Amino acid sequence: MEKEVLAQLYEHFLNSSGVSIDSRTLKPGQIFWCLKGPNFNGHDFIKDALNKWAYLCIVEEEVPDEVSYGCFKVPNTLKALQELAVYHRNHLKIPVVAITGSNGKTTTKELLKSCLKHQSAFVSYGNFNNHIGVPFSILQIQKHHRFVILEMGDNQPGEIKQLCKIAKPTAGIVTNIGKDHIGNYESIEANAKAKCELYEYILEHSGKIFVNEDDEYLKPYGRFIDAYTYGTTTGNLIGKVLEQSIGKLTIAMRQENWHQDVIIKTHLTGDYHLYNILAAAQIAMFLQVPMGEIISGMTSYIPENMRSQVIETHNKTIILDCYNANPSSVKANLVALKALKNDKKLTLVLGDMLELGVSSKTEHEAVANYINELEPYSFIAIGTEIQNTYQNVNIDNKILFPTIDDALNNNVENYWDGSEILFIKGSRANQLERLLEKLNNKQSV
Repeated sequence: MEKEVLAQLYEHFLNSSGVSIDSRTLKPGQIFWCLKGPNFNGHDFIKDALNKWAYLCIVEEEVPDEVSYGCFKVPNTLKALQELAVYHRNHLKIPVVAITGSNGKTTTKELLKSCLKHQSAFVSYGNFNNHIGVPFSILQIQKHHRFVILEMGDNQPGEIKQLCKIAKPTAGIVTNIGKDHIGNYESIEANAKAKCELYEYILEHSGKIFVNEDDEYLKPYGRFIDAYTYGTTTGNLIGKVLEQSIGKLTIAMRQENWHQDVIIKTHLTGDYHLYNILAAAQIAMFLQVPMGEIISGMTSYIPENMRSQVIETHNKTIILDCYNANPSSVKANLVALKALKNDKKLTLVLGDMLELGVSSKTEHEAVANYINELEPYSFIAIGTEIQNTYQNVNIDNKILFPTIDDALNNNVENYWDGSEILFIKGSRANQLERLLEKLNNKQSV
C-alpha cells in the first residue's frame, strides 16, 4: 500500500472507535474490515455494518453504489490490516511481550493478565494469535496502556518470524517445545527452531527473553546475558510443587536474594502448570509488578474456556481440557491425573490429536501406554485417529465412537455412569465440549 494511502487510513483509524472484523459484534464508530477466507467474505456484510453505524468499511472488491459512500478501497484487506498494525506499532513506545510455545501459552498469558489487572496493560484476547489475530490485537492498543502482552501461535515454519515483524516484541517467551502440529514439521527439532524464531528476533533487537531451563530445546538460550531463566533446579527463579488436587495447585518459588519462599495457591489442575506460573511470575516481576499483585493475580485466576476448566455437577467432577490436544499435552495430563485421582473412579474421554501427519498412528498408540498406567474406571474414545489408542488400551470398560454426534446419539452418558471424575481432552475439531449437553447442574469452580 502506498505511504500516502496508509497515512490516510491511519487518520481514519485514529478518528474511529476501533476496528472490527465481525459485523455481528461491531460497535458504532468502529471500522469494519472486510476480510476474506475459504468459508467467509466480509464484503457480504457491508450493509449490515453500515446499518450499525460503522465509521468505515475497508474493502478490496468493487461494491454497490448504494454503500460506496462508506467504503475505503485497498488492494488487499488482510495486507492492509497488517500494514496498519505495523504503522500503529511504530507509534508505540511501550514494552511488548510476546508469548509462544507448544503448550501453556494461553494459560501463561491469562495468569499474567490476572497479575496485571491493576497495571493498565493490554493483553490479547482468547486465541487471537495468528496472522489476523496479532495485527487485530495491536490495533486495540490505546494511549493509556503501559505495556502489551501478545500471544503468538504457529503451525508452519516462518510464521513466528512474520508475526514478530508485525508486533516487534521487546521481550518474549517460548513456554516449551512439544509435538504440536508435528505433522507440519520434519522433526521436533524443526518445531523448536520455528518457535525460537521469537528468541532470535528479540535477541537481534536487544530485547529480553525468558527461558525455561528444564526444557532441553530451550535451555541453550539461557546463556544469553539478556535472558531471565526459571526452572525446578536452576535459574533466576526456582519453583516446586508443594501440594496438588483437582482445582488446587500450591507452589513455592524463590530467588537467590529472597529471605524466604513465596507460596502461591492456585485453582489450577496438574503439576505441569508449575512452569506456567513461574513464566508468568518472571515476566510480571520484569515488568516491576508488586509481588502482592502477582500473588493475588495467581490466586484469583480461575481456568475457563475449556482449558483445565473444572466443573462440578451434583455427582461428578469434570475436568474440561478440550480446547486443543497434542501428544505432549495429553501425556502431561495423563501423568498428572495419576497423582490426582487418588482412589476415585475416573472416566477418561479422549478425542483425536490432529495435525500429526505420518506420525499420527504411532503417537496415538503411545498414548495407550499412559492410559494403561493410569487404570481408569472407563475409557471413551471419540474420533477416527483415536482408534489407534483405543485398540491398545487394556481395560474392558471402553467404547469407541467415530464422531461426537455418534456419542451423543448413542447414550454416551451410560459409559461414564458410576465414575466420580470425568476428564475430557481432544483437538478443537472434535467439539468434545458438546458432551456437557449430557450433564446437568453444571457449575464452574
